[in-house]
Amino acid sequence: MLAFIIPVKHPARSRSYRVVTDLLRRTLQSVGAQTDRTFAVIVVCNQRPEWAGEMERVEFVEVDFPPAEPPARRQDWVDWLYEDRGAKIAVGLRHARRLDPTHVMFVDADDFVSRRLAGFVRERPTAPGWYMPDGITYSGLFKIGSPRDRFWSYCGTSHILRYDLVPVPDSMDLLPSKESVLGMLDPFYLKRILGCHVDFIKYFAERGTPIEPLPFVGAVWHADTGENSSRAWWKGSRFGPIWGLPLTPEQSAEFGITPAARSLPESLLLYGWRIRSVAARSLKRLAGLEAKTA
Repeated sequence: MLAFIIPVKHPARSRSYRVVTDLLRRTLQSVGAQTDRTFAVIVVCNQRPEWAGEMERVEFVEVDFPPAEPPARRQDWVDWLYEDRGAKIAVGLRHARRLDPTHVMFVDADDFVSRRLAGFVRERPTAPGWYMPDGITYSGLFKIGSPRDRFWSYCGTSHILRYDLVPVPDSMDLLPSKESVLGMLDPFYLKRILGCHVDFIKYFAERGTPIEPLPFVGAVWHADTGENSSRAWWKGSRFGPIWGLPLTPEQSAEFGITPAARSLPESLLLYGWRIRSVAARSLKRLAGLEAKTA
């Protein structure tokens, strides 16, 4: 059985916690659309959404982790982000043990996943896991998606791991303090393995349990929500695809993304970003030519 573990950032770190929980709700609808019904969902958050009781098959775990102060230096923001995410995932793993999953998947609280994942995992209960070489970057603002290679290096929703390969201590309380979690786990394991997503391939290969590429697109990275934790240093500034196409009906069904058309203001904004991109590239090429002739 596959258990999806979804950490949610602290309300104090959110520009709007209502937006955060609205995004989470869409993510849960995507996760819950699995065609194979042998799966579980664990959400680890500081504040349970008002609508939590409406969600079937979802366990909400509320922790009392304090919000970390933003780092003073840019090079420290990784620790700030990954420590909180890793600690919440550790709590999710501890709760998942009672469900006896074969595999776990860490899902960012604003992304979308393929409805085929639970069935794929159930047919391969002993496999070490999978990473996603390919995925889709999606703009909810502009209603377009763009293919992305090396997807695993960009998106936190990009790996499925056998449960025993990401252990947490049996002695961990079901509702531990953040300090106790930090005291029980090696800092590298907490931040770079549980909290991050770029080291999985190397980490498990070095331990003799290499994970394999997932043979289909397994997730969609929702990139321009304004609440993306990976944009913490940039204070939630807009980013995401400006070149791409609307999702096909098959893609919308695969990932549980409700089809929507752009409004006129959204279309004008998209064309503005495209013009800006073309102009920036042209200026860069012109500067390069001038440098060569100088």
